[in-house]
Amino acid sequence: MSTSTFPAAIITTDGEVGGILVHVNEQVVDLYGAIAVWELIESNSWVVEQDLPVAIAWNLDDDPKVYSPHDYLVDFVAASPLDEIPWNYKLTLSWEDEEYDEDEEYDEDEEEEEEYDEDEEEEEEEEEE
Repeated sequence: MSTSTFPAAIITTDGEVGGILVHVNEQVVDLYGAIAVWELIESNSWVVEQDLPVAIAWNLDDDPKVYSPHDYLVDFVAASPLDEIPWNYKLTLSWEDEEYDEDEEYDEDEEEEEEYDEDEEEEEEEEEE
């Protein structure tokens, strides 16, 4: 099981608390997908206690990306100067490690063998006729 700690901020829109923004690594999003990372954050005990909508952001220095099913949070984050966000919190996430399954390649080879065997059987049937 892997764990990582990410900076988080409680953001405000129009003077009202608007939600939680978590700055995640691009590699984590590439590996697990934005929706899965967002869902994992949503289930975090601290996030649940806050009872606020969540947005995740990554690649902040280059071409910022934001994901949330809450459009107003995405719009707010996209319009905000991200270098001015006070990352006052740390959020630690745990998830199962992704591992390469060597059996998948073996299964593909096995299927190819079965197809070959089927062709061979058809040839044998033709020869018998």
